[in-house]
Amino acid sequence: MVARGQANGPSSEGVQPDGSLRLGVRSIPLPQTISRIAQEYLTTRGLQPGFAFPPATDVEAWKKLAEGVRARTPSASNALQSISATVESAVLGESRVFIGTAKTIPQNHRRRAILDFHGGGFIFGGGELVRLEAGKMAAEYECVVYAVDYRMPPEHPFPAALDDAVTIYRAMLKKFKPADIIFVGESAGGNIATAAALKIRDLKLALPAALILNSPEVDLTESGDSFKTNLGLDVLLKNSFMQANLVYAGGHDLQDPFVSPLFGDFNKGFPPVYIQSGTRDLMLSNSARFHSKLKSAGVDSILYVGEAMPHTGFGGATPEDKLFQVEQVRFMNRFWGK
Repeated sequence: MVARGQANGPSSEGVQPDGSLRLGVRSIPLPQTISRIAQEYLTTRGLQPGFAFPPATDVEAWKKLAEGVRARTPSASNALQSISATVESAVLGESRVFIGTAKTIPQNHRRRAILDFHGGGFIFGGGELVRLEAGKMAAEYECVVYAVDYRMPPEHPFPAALDDAVTIYRAMLKKFKPADIIFVGESAGGNIATAAALKIRDLKLALPAALILNSPEVDLTESGDSFKTNLGLDVLLKNSFMQANLVYAGGHDLQDPFVSPLFGDFNKGFPPVYIQSGTRDLMLSNSARFHSKLKSAGVDSILYVGEAMPHTGFGGATPEDKLFQVEQVRFMNRFWGK
């Protein structure tokens, strides 16, 4: 059986060697409306097989899968040597965080801080990848970055990650003003960033200045239109993440606002939000519906949808990705320290 996204001759389903995409009787050409490097990303990524997730009830299989991914994750030490930032780690109770500090911080950035939440379907992406992310983001944004290495299932299902987020934010408030802190979250990290802001509000803590969310996984019910229409189009998310969602939820209702923050009440106040997605993002509906809900509640929200972009963008090195980064910084500067 050929995994979705693998080519196996001219009649197979998925991305073909020429970059076109075969879905049943449809043949979708490689888009000519994006840069060459973005086209190369779609082709290369599309030819890679997708993840095959075990049933949510098979805890041992999930442990084995997570351990296998962790074992293949390289040390961040070598990569960090070429990055203009230092990284240290801290543990607060059960919550771990990597703190990246740019080696050169402009005077007007010295009060600024980012609280970052990594992606990875709630199951992957921790440890060394978070350490590297802390350094890279600190150097890129020339500030201090707290990258939360939140606890993950199957050992630590909901609400462990959310609790870690609130714990680290409380610690940051001892050093930074809320108006100087911006939350950044990608995919599953976008879920945790949003849920954390809701939780912080309900705890009567001061809210951060703003949120930056890249393809946020804010609806674990996968009820949006794009979970059907973009299935097979997204070269990064080739299958439903429902089994991973159920493992993360740990038996909690998927419509609980702290599990799927799309279902939260944003009329009680919420920080400004910048949301990025793409026309081929499996989770495009999450971004579209979340943006609409924020606007209806009077929350300052911007939605950027990239042409032919899959989940979380084209890998970071394309002109399209760089445009998003420029717009993101512009949004940050509007609200940092206000």
